[in-house]
Amino acid sequence: MSTPWGGLPEFPVQRTHETMDSHSIRPLVSIVLPTLNAGKFLGECLQSIASQSVQEYEVLVIDGGSEDETLLICRDFEKVRVVSQQSKGLTGAWNEGIGQAEGEYLALLDSDDIWLPDTLENHIATLVAHPEKLASIGHMSFFLDNDQQVPPGFKISLLDQTHLAYMPGCFVGKPAIFETLGLFDMHWNILSDLVRFA
Repeated sequence: MSTPWGGLPEFPVQRTHETMDSHSIRPLVSIVLPTLNAGKFLGECLQSIASQSVQEYEVLVIDGGSEDETLLICRDFEKVRVVSQQSKGLTGAWNEGIGQAEGEYLALLDSDDIWLPDTLENHIATLVAHPEKLASIGHMSFFLDNDQQVPPGFKISLLDQTHLAYMPGCFVGKPAIFETLGLFDMHWNILSDLVRFA
């Protein structure tokens, strides 16, 4: 699991939506969250979103046919909209979520990641301060699940530091970036996120 975090300069966030009414007000941020039998960590993930200092958001859970408690967990959180995935794979889920997002900004998050409470605020503040930029990339840190053993091939030294991370959970941007670069390449079954952010 990883924890994306802002670690960015602090600027006042210009919030244009003080309340969140899904029927009449465009959310400030759309958070796209693919799931497939994600029950083990999803509650922590959604709680980290609910604890954000920026509350003007929607969560689009793009579910690939979960058979565990994933959908039940989603019901425990406000501002979460579950969408049954029509395409295949993680890449298809990202693209479907991006296509349905209504926010002024777009954030991506994996179901086994968590955000620190000021993650969205730091990203959005940076984009407000630099309106010519289309996206903000933050830092992340790795951690093990409870007493989980270090996975084979994982460098344990990575647990002791933070990393600038070109990956979905550390990305917040304007929808226009996908109009410019295109959506995720569905020919990649794995590493599609790294290919897009490289």
